Amino acid sequence: MDTKQVVFVMGAGHCGSTLLDLILGSHSECFSLGELFALPRFFDPNSDNYKHICSVCESDCQIWHDQFSIKGFEHHFYRPKSGRGYPNANFFVHNFYDYLSDYTGQSVLIDSSKNPNWIRHQWRLIHLSSKIRPRVIYLWRDGRAIVNSFLKKYPERGIARVSRHWKKRTHTMNELFQRLPYRAKMMVRYETLAESPEKTIRKICDFLGLDFEIGMLSYWQFDHHPIAGNLGTRSLIFKYHNKFDQVFADHRKKINKSKAYWDYYRQIGLAIQPDYRWKKELTEAQLAEFDAIAGDENKMEVNLLSSQVGRSAHEDLVKHRVL
Repeated sequence: MDTKQVVFVMGAGHCGSTLLDLILGSHSECFSLGELFALPRFFDPNSDNYKHICSVCESDCQIWHDQFSIKGFEHHFYRPKSGRGYPNANFFVHNFYDYLSDYTGQSVLIDSSKNPNWIRHQWRLIHLSSKIRPRVIYLWRDGRAIVNSFLKKYPERGIARVSRHWKKRTHTMNELFQRLPYRAKMMVRYETLAESPEKTIRKICDFLGLDFEIGMLSYWQFDHHPIAGNLGTRSLIFKYHNKFDQVFADHRKKINKSKAYWDYYRQIGLAIQPDYRWKKELTEAQLAEFDAIAGDENKMEVNLLSSQVGRSAHEDLVKHRVL
């Protein structure tokens, strides 16, 4: 592919972005960056040493190991004094994707940072470069699955607070998606991706101008060097390389998760499977409260693409500039 691309995966937390990132990153022309906007958390301002940036290789990573010093990090990022800290106050100053594309040798970079503010900022910087074409895939997942995952991680917040957060985040993402050029965006449902991965990935490859490669669907067989991302989705990589027990034993010391959480990923095989645990884990009272707060948004057939169908190429370019 002659044209370089950056594919931003946008969505709420726990939407399945790591799954989509790793599948696309398994294409011969693509590289999975993972959650690139999390890069600042791996730098100690009092040291020239990096922490374990890669969430698969960790300290043995050939891609990230010793590639960045604090000086180099500060060249690409800024942290406003008025900001509230990670993650929204850390942004690129320069177009970092040009460098990453040249360094990895791949023409398509997958950035699953998800955050709409991050995507908006990077889009502006990328637009200054004629070498890179930005794309956004909006990965939509049933809000009940999202809030169920958040409640596992932050049970003290309660269903009402988590539901309001999901509703607010959804509005922000919808607004950004509506403003994006029609030809530069695509909406994908997590449920469709997980239930019909080949059909869905074929459509995404067409959108990106890539030839579909059947091996992509077995993402655990490929080398990946993503930043952060969902541990459960990465667990298939560890399982394939017979490192599952070792990695999960290490993470048990760091992550406070129930036995059921670990057992779920221990029992699933090497296959892409939809996760519908929310249907059993959310109580009737919780479902009713979510429905009262955000049910209308969740029941809507989200079809934001239709609002852009009639726009001319000129209007698309205008939208591209004013983001």
